Amino acid sequence: MSAFTRKQLSLSLENLSSLQKWSDLYGVSESELVRRAIQAYDPEETRCSPIAEEQERDVAAVLDCITEALRSARESVERTNARVNETLMNLGDPAQRIATAREARREIVENPGFLDEVADLI
Repeated sequence: MSAFTRKQLSLSLENLSSLQKWSDLYGVSESELVRRAIQAYDPEETRCSPIAEEQERDVAAVLDCITEALRSARESVERTNARVNETLMNLGDPAQRIATAREARREIVENPGFLDEVADLI
């Protein structure tokens, strides 16, 4: 085992609380946690390298794509919700019920598996 030297450190109350909590949680001494943190820390990794900048740009591009896909999906859901709400409001209208029944019959004729799909949904 390596020889240890006592060192006094100043920690914020928040850091001290976290250190105590992790010590209890992981069953290791606070000193051991500090040693592990020092061993895991590499200040060279925190510097911006061209590779890190490129990865950051790639991540930003992916996030932009995800944001656009979510925006598009949200708009689609909003349009669908509006159509469902309109249909629900019109169900009290006999002419609308007849038109809906005709549309359903047409869909069944054009797509014989339609009722199976509806049954699966239910």
